[in-house]
This record gives sequence, C-alpha cells and structure tokens, in this order.
Amino acid sequence: MSKTAIIIPARFNSSRFPGKSLELIDEFNVIQSVYLRAQKVRNIDEVIVATDDNRILKSIEDVGGRVILTDKTHDNGTSRIAEVAEELNGFHFIINLQGDEPFVLSEDIEILIDELKNNDSQIVTLMKECSSEELFNPNVVKVKAAENGKALSFRRSNNADEIVDDSKKYKHLGIYGFNREVLLDLVQLEPTDAERIEKLEQLRWLDHGYAIQLIETRNESIGIDVPDDLIKAKAFSKSLSQLH
Repeated sequence: MSKTAIIIPARFNSSRFPGKSLELIDEFNVIQSVYLRAQKVRNIDEVIVATDDNRILKSIEDVGGRVILTDKTHDNGTSRIAEVAEELNGFHFIINLQGDEPFVLSEDIEILIDELKNNDSQIVTLMKECSSEELFNPNVVKVKAAENGKALSFRRSNNADEIVDDSKKYKHLGIYGFNREVLLDLVQLEPTDAERIEKLEQLRWLDHGYAIQLIETRNESIGIDVPDDLIKAKAFSKSLSQLH
C-alpha cells in the first residue's frame, strides 16, 4: 500500500521575516503549532520537519517530533522537502505543509490526500475566497482557476480588469500535495520569467506544463509572511480558543 508523508519545510532566515518559525503564537511557537496540527491528520504514515537550523530542530524535538537537517542552500520549500522525500522509499504521496501555516485544518489536508489517491492528480493545493482587503495585499497570493478546477495563474500583484468584475476572487493557501515522482521532477525544472517576476515557484510548474488541481475550502488560514501577520495570527488563535 502506498504511504503518505507530511513534510514541513522551515528555514530560519526567511527573507520577509527572519526567525518567524520560533515566534510564539500561544503556548507553542509557529513551527511547533504547524507540526502539532499535522499530527492530527488521519491516515498519515509520517510527519517530518525539514529544516536548515539547529534551533528549529531542537524546537521540534522538544514536542517529540521527527526533524531532519537539510542542506542550507535550498532556494525554496519544495526543494527542501524533495531532499527528504528522495530518501523516503515506499512513499507515493507527499504533502508540503509550509512551516508558516499554523492554522490549516486536518480535514483540508485529508481532502488533498483523497484527491491525490483517487484522481491521479500530479499536484493539488487549496484556495479560499478572499476579501477585498486581501485582494490588494501583495503578501497574499491570488489564484485564478479554470472551469475544470485547474490553476491558470498565480500572482501577488493585481490585475485592474479582474478587480472590477463581479466574479469570485481566490487566495492561495500554503499547502501542496504531490505525487512523489512528480515532486522529484519539479525540482529539476529551470526557472521561468513568470516565476522571477512574481517570485512564485508554482508558476515554473505551470510554465513547464504541469497541472495544478485547486480545491476550494471555506476554512480560514493565516500564513505568517511578515511581522504584522504574527499579530493577526495571535488574535486568530485567541478567537479559536474562545470557541472551545
């Protein structure tokens, strides 16, 4: 039976927010929160944090997690998890749960896994309807979907023609599911102009002809890209705790 792993990439020197992995949200820091949520996903054979930093390694070991030190030269999270996935013999499906996404729900990850297993998708990811405020925020990645649910484009910038129409607008949530062999192929691709302009690696995959299946969720998630996001994350975490 094909096995599934969640691999969580986390580097200390993030370009927009260095050290964010170790910032506290409540009783746990960001990377611990991501790991502990991943542990709640059903039908997962392994959860691993992939990092280049001993401080993050110790932080995950402190909560009893498995963590692997990776090369420090990776340009992005995909190549970092691919280094780990290459050694996971017998694993057919890999979930990339980004280390700055502490609020992705287990049910959404399970939906991605079902899509990979049942529909032979190459790459799957999540999208959510975004607010007008998010639409104008360059730190929020927007995605445009075709009628068949495949991704047409991703962007940080805004297209004025698209903003004025009344169609639903979506933001991209930082989680991917891969067929393992596809993942290992993706990290061998040459960068493209679209990727360089928007600084989004998934544009490289589209430009090279790979299909990305989008799945809509109604569950909110706050990715932590910049220091202001940490403030929002703490408030969001507090609101969740008040619901229970």
